[in-house]
Amino acid sequence: MELTRILSPDYAVRVARNSLDAIRIAEEFSPDVILLGTTMQSDLHDQPSDKSETLALLKNSVKAGQIPVILVSGSSDPIDEEQYRNMGAADFIKKTFTAAAVCARVGNQIQLLDLKKPA
Repeated sequence: MELTRILSPDYAVRVARNSLDAIRIAEEFSPDVILLGTTMQSDLHDQPSDKSETLALLKNSVKAGQIPVILVSGSSDPIDEEQYRNMGAADFIKKTFTAAAVCARVGNQIQLLDLKKPA
């Protein structure tokens, strides 16, 4: 849980174990930003949950659909990044990452949210 360690000093962090848990947490707590990684378990079996499935569920949620999602991925394929952006991902953090890069990307998304709020 490297991301939790990096972000917890400055942010309230909630960890989801699977896609349904992610939806429940997002709808209940309405976080500023969601980081979507590859360590979640599927809801139906012990296989890793599909990021695209979870991203689609989040983006189609009435309560969570407007929350920016940052995808954490080991892929360096620009086609993957384009696919996820087309599905609604706001940004990407590539593994291996630095604490400074994670904080900057999360901070950027929060700044963008602040700019969108009515004055």
